[in-house]
Amino acid sequence: MPRAGGTARQITSAGHEAHPVFSPDGEWIAYRGEVDGIVGDAWENLWCVDLLTGASTKVDVHTASPVWSPDSRWLAYSKPLASGMHAVWLHSLETGRSVQVTDGLADARWPVFEAGGGLLAFAVSTDLGLSLTIQDMSGMNHPITRTIWAAVLRKDAPSPLGERAAEALRPAGPFRIDLDGLDRRITQLPIAAANYAGLQAGKAGVLVLEEGPIIQPRSGGRNGLKIKRFELASGKLELIAERTAGITLTPDGAKGLYRAGRRWFLVDAGAPAGAQPTALKLTGLEIQVDPRQEWREMFREAWRYERDFFYDPGLHGLDLAATQKKYAPFVEAAGSRDDLIYLFREMLGDLTIGHMAVESFNFHPPNGRRGGLLGADYKVENGRFRIDRIYDGEEWNPDNYAPLAGVGLNVKAGDYLLAVDGKDLRAGMDLYALFEGTAGRPTRLKIAADPEGAAAREVTVVPINDEYELRARAWAEDNRRKVDALSNGQIAYVRVPDTADEGFADFNRFYFSQVGKAGAIVDARFNTGGRFADYIVDMMERPLRNCAITRASGGYCVPAAQIYGPKTMITNEMSGSGGDALPWMFKTGHVGALVGARTWGGLVGGSGPSLLDGMGLATPYHAHYGLNGQWEVENHGVTPDYEVENDPASVAAGGDPQLQKAVEVTLEALRGRRTAQPAPPSYPVYQRP
Repeated sequence: MPRAGGTARQITSAGHEAHPVFSPDGEWIAYRGEVDGIVGDAWENLWCVDLLTGASTKVDVHTASPVWSPDSRWLAYSKPLASGMHAVWLHSLETGRSVQVTDGLADARWPVFEAGGGLLAFAVSTDLGLSLTIQDMSGMNHPITRTIWAAVLRKDAPSPLGERAAEALRPAGPFRIDLDGLDRRITQLPIAAANYAGLQAGKAGVLVLEEGPIIQPRSGGRNGLKIKRFELASGKLELIAERTAGITLTPDGAKGLYRAGRRWFLVDAGAPAGAQPTALKLTGLEIQVDPRQEWREMFREAWRYERDFFYDPGLHGLDLAATQKKYAPFVEAAGSRDDLIYLFREMLGDLTIGHMAVESFNFHPPNGRRGGLLGADYKVENGRFRIDRIYDGEEWNPDNYAPLAGVGLNVKAGDYLLAVDGKDLRAGMDLYALFEGTAGRPTRLKIAADPEGAAAREVTVVPINDEYELRARAWAEDNRRKVDALSNGQIAYVRVPDTADEGFADFNRFYFSQVGKAGAIVDARFNTGGRFADYIVDMMERPLRNCAITRASGGYCVPAAQIYGPKTMITNEMSGSGGDALPWMFKTGHVGALVGARTWGGLVGGSGPSLLDGMGLATPYHAHYGLNGQWEVENHGVTPDYEVENDPASVAAGGDPQLQKAVEVTLEALRGRRTAQPAPPSYPVYQRP
């Protein structure tokens, strides 16, 4: 695609190709390619290939962010150590030797050779700590900062921060790295600490940084990165772009390509702060595809990914060659992409694993009109639709927008909804048909206290397209009130909807806001998983360590933010993945009793790649087992101590046998239990008569 727009040109068509990179002279493009299901190294091993002879040499294993030195005789990269911390390494192609540059007592990543040839720069964090892992909830919500450091590559070069800085950045003679004493020639660059998520070399004397929030937002992703330019000579740090998904620089560091939202921009990396980028005109960008040829390639891709990444090299005893041969004819018989998705789900089911999924990601259906919802229940009375309940999002939930609960609307349960955008609404009509296309846009409602419309008034609201969060919050709050009533205010109720961002936030809010209760019920039903919930279990099982008193108050105990009484957890068959792990850890840790139904049973997890046309494929690559050497959860689930089914009749009548049993179990555990805070000892007397 020309920079100024125009006709795009397709330059490859051999298979699944991605991640293109221009050569420094702009004459070549290197890319990751897959043809007939064959692709390069699958395990983050770093290889070096001699283009003249074709000989390949393995440089190192489990590497990240490799970069070439200016003379192409060295590679710099990072790799994790036993601690999980990354260290920066250098590899000499001449000697075949790899050397660790940083000591591993700080996390060092994204090494880059400064274009002048005098420095190796990288980002360092000394507070990454628990956030090293993405599997544990205990690693969530911690502030992360990094500073930028540089190793002076030549032992005869001066500091890049002194009066001879120019000499350090542009050393005389050919490029050279003196390994002797390199670890003592590392200095911090004068760049303010921030959560840098990437580092690249711009023009000589320039570094380009990607900066994320200090604490990762609940929305996650990389769409909130700021791009900044640092000039070593002047010490200036300037903003290039913000709200991006990262930037890729041209080999000479002159220009950068980045995505913001759904648009792509080209920016002059040396332009002054505030310079406007060039928006790429991608309209008309098309590619001709042969769906059946793509499907054959995707079929081979799918089985190759399972062959290379599935946690069990034996594939649970599945004969891979025979299975591929068995299902291959069905690819030729597929008449649509939906047929292909169905086929993939059937054939991959032969692996007998919980976290197997085939999703239609990146498939764009025809543009539709999103129907609007008001977050309400209705009943038909007197020939009209009457509002039976308004879901208001409860208190302190800014993400739960409730259309009818806005200040000043004064709409309440019992009111009649008489018209929508001037269209009369009566019994027998499809209520939702009048809200077609209203999601996200102002919509006029005619509201009255009686069906005849006396004293009717018009209000304007903005309907939403999904009521799930409103209804889920209402369900949890209804349960909390039931527990409060059944236990006479003694027991806290905490819903944990997942073991990711929402579950982390809800546990922190509702568990600690009910400190002072005598016991707690944690509702893990319908928990959709995420991470291992070690944080939740750790918080609940912290023991009472000591207490203190003051003359001005009743005193406190340590830890102060703790419910010291009995805990009970509720599960059901819809609790899965991290929703399996949470009750498993709760039960094996003897934190309390489990009530409800056996969980889903899936603790071999892992995400997967996107196939050629964007279809998502799961590749369960990490499997978890208990301390007694058994696969305790996968394909079995976690069995509760008290098995209780929520039968449809009871639930339809407004009951919840599982919740009621959890209250009974917790109250029984409370009987005869002493208070958490022991009485203080007698005051000492040190004076003798």
